[in-house]
Amino acid sequence: MLLCYLVVSLYYGMKCLGGFSQVHDLTMTKRAWKSLLEEMGENEEAQALEYVQTKELGGDGLVLAYLKTVNDELVPATGTDMLIEDMDTSFTKYASLAKKVTLTEMMNALLPEIFTVLYSPLERETKFPGITAEMIMKATGLHEKIRG
Repeated sequence: MLLCYLVVSLYYGMKCLGGFSQVHDLTMTKRAWKSLLEEMGENEEAQALEYVQTKELGGDGLVLAYLKTVNDELVPATGTDMLIEDMDTSFTKYASLAKKVTLTEMMNALLPEIFTVLYSPLERETKFPGITAEMIMKATGLHEKIRG
């Protein structure tokens, strides 16, 4: 990934759209690469990095399907999970679900993960890390909408 970030984004300046990990990792790579270039005396190239955007989300953090655990909780399903479980991934299923839930409701369940990306460990409130996506889904009623 380091080589891809260096070549695609930081050298050629192409905008990389990605998930929460990429936003963090690419930003840290940019910072480290800039420092290295400055140490090597490549100040002009280091300055060119100032305008390279590294915090663009691409939506791959969106959850499209959930699996039920043995404890009757819902957890985000990966593409592999959906293949193994033979879950219905048809367009009609998602069109139907879109009539029952809002984008805001679906995004709320991602807040625990978003929180870890947007705030460094030193900036985080200590009471928030214990909140899970499942807790948010139950508190907002999303749990029942998805299962229903």
